[in-house]
Amino acid sequence: MDTSEIKKTIKQEQAMQILSDSTITRVLLYGGSRSGKTFILVWAIVMRAIIYPNSRHLIARKTNGSIWRSIGLDTLPTVLKLLGVECKINSTERYWTLPNGSEIWLSGLDDKDRVEKILGMEFATIYFNEVSQLSYQAYELVFTRLAQRIEGCVNKLYFDCNPPSKAHWIFLLFIKLQIPTQKINIKNPETYASMQMNPVDNLENIATDYLDSLDSLSLSAQKRFKDGNFSDASEGDLWSEKLLDDTRVLESFEMKFKRVALGIDPSGSDGKNLDGAETDPDDIGIVAVGLGEDDHLYVLEDATVNLSPNEWAKKAIKTYQNRCGDIIVCESNYGGAMCESVIRNVTDDRTIRIKLSRSQRSKYVRAEPILALYEQGLAHHVGVFDKLEEEMTTYKAGSRSPNRMDALVFACTELGQIVPMAVQKTVKGLF
Repeated sequence: MDTSEIKKTIKQEQAMQILSDSTITRVLLYGGSRSGKTFILVWAIVMRAIIYPNSRHLIARKTNGSIWRSIGLDTLPTVLKLLGVECKINSTERYWTLPNGSEIWLSGLDDKDRVEKILGMEFATIYFNEVSQLSYQAYELVFTRLAQRIEGCVNKLYFDCNPPSKAHWIFLLFIKLQIPTQKINIKNPETYASMQMNPVDNLENIATDYLDSLDSLSLSAQKRFKDGNFSDASEGDLWSEKLLDDTRVLESFEMKFKRVALGIDPSGSDGKNLDGAETDPDDIGIVAVGLGEDDHLYVLEDATVNLSPNEWAKKAIKTYQNRCGDIIVCESNYGGAMCESVIRNVTDDRTIRIKLSRSQRSKYVRAEPILALYEQGLAHHVGVFDKLEEEMTTYKAGSRSPNRMDALVFACTELGQIVPMAVQKTVKGLF
């Protein structure tokens, strides 16, 4: 097979040298959008499938739909056509069989039956596409299937992403060379390699005005999708709309919950001016979060209200009861003691547990570990919460107090202390 006529960019040629190095078994290509990362990684997998007969290779992404659209209907057929390889396609099981018996499988990790099928197989290559959308637990689960024995073949892991924040596990693993769950140095760091690829490196393969169009994005989005850099969690907005959309589940989603926490951000106002005249009270953030059987956090309801103390307390109790709550968490710095007193005054149920948490850190800093849970795919919104999400995506240090976001952070932090060690380490020391 003659591939000399197929033109790759300089960056893609450099990437191929890394990908074909037998001493490097884990490779991350990261950078801006439309930079040629996915193309060259699929190319490398097809070449490995050609070189090693009867080998099996997996390309995995968060959802079945996204991997089929981006890889199954676009990149993989394009690469196979360029290489002149004719395959048999099983569109039901979503795998390609090469003439030499090798197979290339596609799988989303959102389909339980699909994942169970994948876990019953062994692969010579596993490629995690858009790894920023995956949790470390998902990676660890699928990684165990990198176990196929093919003579002369060194098994390899490939990854790509538009860089998330430095709190994400992929940054810790490849840039800091640390085990994300333990924050200790990895063994054999020489087997890991990472390379940055940006759209400016791929101008010959993208629309002429594409690079200029990225200038219309926010600065934080430009840093990720144009410049291809990992962001500090302290830069700009905390959550992005894309992150919330990528981690969202439908309202029809079904899950049993180990525990449900209600976060409350009490107002510093009692609803009266100094002269006793009535005023409009500040919003009282009330957000319910559940800890699922899968040890992920799920935002179930934003019940935030702008009512008098007795009325918002009644709303909180009703939400707590409707959601079969286990604990109410209030910040004690501003009105926490009042919060408990008001709630106790509107209910005779003395079994309700109310926890007062005193924060020693700023709102921005204590929200960052919860942001990391979203970026690791460990936190989700069940449906859409417009006002809550507006606060989450627009809050900056020093801006107006985010009542809804604070309530969410209180609840997530409480639940984060009883989930597996990986999550505990993320939220440790918040309060």
